[in-house]
Amino acid sequence: MIRESFDYEWEFGTGKYSFFGFTIDGQPEIVNLPHDFTIKTDPHPDCVSGASTGYYSGGLGCYTKRFYVPKEWKGQCIVLELDGAYMKSEVSVNGSIVGRRPYGYSPYHADLTAELRYGDINEIRIVVDNSAMPNSRWYSGSGIFRHIDLLCGSDLHISPWGIFARVENATQGNATLVVEVTTENASSNDRTSCIRVSVLDDAGNTVAASENTVTVAGLSKQKADIKLEVSKARLWDLDDPYLYTVKCELFEAGKITDVSSIPFGIRTISVDTTHGFRLNGKTLKLKGGCIHHDNGILGAAAFDVAEYRKMRIHKENGYNAVRCAHNPPSRGLLTACDRIGILVIDEAFDIWRMAKNSNDYHVFFDDWWERDLEAMVLRDRNHPSVIMWSIGNEVEERTNVSGGAKLAEEMAAFVRSLDPSRFVTAGVCGIFPTKWEKEEIGKGALLRSKKMQDKKPKQRPIDGAIQDFMDNDYVRENFLPKTEAFCKPLDIVGYNYLDYLYEKSAEVYPSRVICGTESLAMKINEIWATVEQFPHVIGDFAWVSHDYLGEAGVGKVSYSEAPPSDDMMFSHQSKFPWRTANNGDFDLCGFDRPQLHYRKIVWGSNETYLAVRNPKYFRQYENLSAWAWSDVGNKWTWNGYENMPIAVDIYSAAQEVELIVNGTSLGRKPVGKANGFKTRFETVYVAGKIEAVSYNEDTEISRDTLYTVGMSYAIRLSPEKTVIAADGQDLCYVIVEVVDEHGSRVPDAKIKMNASVVGNGTLAAFGSANPITAENYTIGSFTSYEGRLLAIIRSGQEQGTATLTVSAEGFESATTMINIY
Repeated sequence: MIRESFDYEWEFGTGKYSFFGFTIDGQPEIVNLPHDFTIKTDPHPDCVSGASTGYYSGGLGCYTKRFYVPKEWKGQCIVLELDGAYMKSEVSVNGSIVGRRPYGYSPYHADLTAELRYGDINEIRIVVDNSAMPNSRWYSGSGIFRHIDLLCGSDLHISPWGIFARVENATQGNATLVVEVTTENASSNDRTSCIRVSVLDDAGNTVAASENTVTVAGLSKQKADIKLEVSKARLWDLDDPYLYTVKCELFEAGKITDVSSIPFGIRTISVDTTHGFRLNGKTLKLKGGCIHHDNGILGAAAFDVAEYRKMRIHKENGYNAVRCAHNPPSRGLLTACDRIGILVIDEAFDIWRMAKNSNDYHVFFDDWWERDLEAMVLRDRNHPSVIMWSIGNEVEERTNVSGGAKLAEEMAAFVRSLDPSRFVTAGVCGIFPTKWEKEEIGKGALLRSKKMQDKKPKQRPIDGAIQDFMDNDYVRENFLPKTEAFCKPLDIVGYNYLDYLYEKSAEVYPSRVICGTESLAMKINEIWATVEQFPHVIGDFAWVSHDYLGEAGVGKVSYSEAPPSDDMMFSHQSKFPWRTANNGDFDLCGFDRPQLHYRKIVWGSNETYLAVRNPKYFRQYENLSAWAWSDVGNKWTWNGYENMPIAVDIYSAAQEVELIVNGTSLGRKPVGKANGFKTRFETVYVAGKIEAVSYNEDTEISRDTLYTVGMSYAIRLSPEKTVIAADGQDLCYVIVEVVDEHGSRVPDAKIKMNASVVGNGTLAAFGSANPITAENYTIGSFTSYEGRLLAIIRSGQEQGTATLTVSAEGFESATTMINIY
């Protein structure tokens, strides 16, 4: 079917239902998709979802589009494809409902054919209802936050998502492919057609071709398998993500009735407990990160460019895999992973039958899980980046309550019926004792384990209850037997925060392949050592790699003069105006955080990293949530603390590290793997220069150097690119920094700035990575955090230029021009 974007010029307004239908409040605005109407609102402390959604509420929105349908289209099939609309979306054409989906992350099709008026103007309305809250454990956004396409084709056509290309085998440079093509006949008569399948290289040359004949009964679909041989096949790999195109042509009586193409990568995957995960026959440990679907200050809007940028910075910093938590991603994110070379765990659900929020997916699960799971697999099964289908995350049914084991078996079998070429997994976390078990065990059932009690550092978790949930005697003794039936149908069992059970699991279930699907940043050193030790553990996925909106404050840090008591109540989410989780290797704007550098060193980087502790809290107890990272900064600017004591952490994989302050050496200390890749020096803060130098047997390996910066002097704009496409979809990210007179970023500058764009572009977002703020990302006014902000320019649909101007009181305005072609 011919596919064209349907993203442009929708009338949008929020409103409400009544006896007369949906009524918009006030005048509608014209918007282009993707569009998140929640991100434009202000967070507020009385939000019913609270910290879970970052104090953002939902609402109801209506998108209306009028378009002309030519007479020539009569007799064809016209279908609308929505990649996702949160949530409870309903599509109507000329007043008649033609499609709906309660799950906001599911792609789906709405057949418009029967309700269109040909040779006339038609009206499509899509109502999105995100008013029933709470329905999410994180920021969901609201609206049509992903792309929409219009598909048009003959009544005899290739079904949308109807091509499935898989590798049957690949040896000695040759590959055998099986291409499954589903042909759809919308007429009442039986039809016979010829399907020709071609494989094209990236230059458009045909490298393989074959065909088959299929007869399709009236008003039905028919699948046909076509086998092809590709000689000297170039395999899709992390270092060479080469893509072919599979082109399918449908002929009837010698005339083409439909053409459809998909990108595709030729590669093989396998897992076992001896070799672990293998890509193209080579063992590979997954260096993974969990990501949510939002794009930082853009909210939930899934711009392809934003998804690509997010994946690019992962790849550039050593990640080779991501887990889409806890819902199907946008198609743009998977396309980015295909192009960059990142492996993907594609996850379906966070909830099955048993609720985590009163209005979440459990309300719809029994009626919709099969359709939603099918949509995810059919849409995504040609992406070479996807290696696992995850059927759930931390679902309550994991201990086989509410028929959990049977559900897992049914869902795994259903996925394999759609795609037998990938592995089925699920993220499984620790378990809670039942009420009667708590009574039997007694009041001490969830006290800290002996291991935790023996630790008496000045740095410790504040949320004891969640740490007990992750690591306590009850979990150690009961997790494996209680979850055995649930895990049995899985090809790979995802362990969330259960790294301490890797060895025991191998003893009890010697054929079980495990993937660490969630882990804590502060434990990456010991976790990665375990991953490397055991071949049955194929990798580790950090919670999380990129910060996100919602679950506000799970990565918070606080200080106290005395250590918190062991019976301190757990409250891992924080009060307004907390906005983000604050626990990613990358912050909300995609800037690196100290924990990223530590992780890279654990993974094998030779870099040296200075992580300086705030002298304000010297010798105080640092209280970390389970998901937090220490409150450190890669800076040597601490105004007001001259000659005060200060602690300096250094991350390095070398044998020793030397600290030099203003030319004076403070000596060397052992570091490296044997010392957890960290060491600490204590000194006094004196402005100037600080250096950390790493050595192996007196040979310098690397160094990190910091300087004290001066007073805020100017605003500097640094666009990540200077030319973007005039398609209304491209984005230009511009880093906005407060610098001193020498051009160094002032890391403690907190300055209110204003941004505006003129020309053939618009300001899509302007904000910082500050996790604690009530400011709005969409109004063009925001306060810098750590001396910087991010401006995002969205291109218009006409060629020209867009000029960004950023101003602040007491500073000369800064401008930069972006070319739009």
